[in-house]
Parts: sequence; C-alpha cells; structure tokens
Amino acid sequence: MSEFARYRDMRQAGVAPEAVARAARADGLDDVALIRLLRTVCGLSFADAKRVSGAAAALDQKQELREGATVYWEGADTVDGSYIMRATIARLDGDRIHLTDHHKYLIRSGELVEVPVSGGMESIPVTYFDKTLAERLGESIQFWDDLARSFSRAG
Repeated sequence: MSEFARYRDMRQAGVAPEAVARAARADGLDDVALIRLLRTVCGLSFADAKRVSGAAAALDQKQELREGATVYWEGADTVDGSYIMRATIARLDGDRIHLTDHHKYLIRSGELVEVPVSGGMESIPVTYFDKTLAERLGESIQFWDDLARSFSRAG
C-alpha cells in the first residue's frame, strides 16, 4: 500500500487539499513529506503545496533547536545538484547540534524526491541555524548561479 493511500482516498472522496494537509499534519507528517503528499495526491504545484502546507512560512522562521526537534538544511554538489537534508536533533552539546535519522530530498523540477543518504553530518554548529532555511537556500542558489556564470564566461 502506498505511503499516501489514506490521503489519496480522502482526495478521491472530494476532500479539499487544505483538509488533507491538516489531517496529514495531525498524523505527524513533517513539512517535506507534506509537500510531497500535496504534490503527489492533490496535484499541486510546488509553490501551492508550500502555501497550503504552511511550509512557506516555516521556511522564513528560525528553526527550533531542542532535543527531538527536526531540522532542515540545504546542500548541493556536482553529482546530485541541490537537495534538502532533514535530521532529528539527538542532543545539544555546547555550540554543536548532534544529529540522527538523516533523510535527503533532491530538488528536481520543483519536486522533492527522497533518495538514500550516504553518510550524513553527525553534527552542525548551532550558529549555522542563525539564518532561516529560506535565507540559506537563497544564498546557495546565488552561489551556484554565480559559479555557472563564471564557468560560462571562462569557456
């Protein structure tokens, strides 16, 4: 059975995407899973799924740093391209956050596609989360755009 079968049944019964999102949130789905659900089951665009899920606002807020909380960070490389990482805070240790239960979501054509994690950061400095995820994503996109422009001028 599909991970979203319950919500697909709701949608087929005529339940609005907002109500599906509320039910999924009550069931414990996190922001990334909720966006995937709304894109897959409700056929929403990435922007609409972020809006309906409330993830758009969450991207603009600082993340809560406490044991058991879920945190997100961005990444990019020449193999996978851009991605979002998700992990659970196992413990706070002074100026470091120790992480467990890593998940990786590639950003492909406006989709978040979960892929296996090879490795994963064991800890991140607390100061890394001084900026919101939206701020860091914007900086990352700008970096890769600048890099691409410099390569195109050099070639």
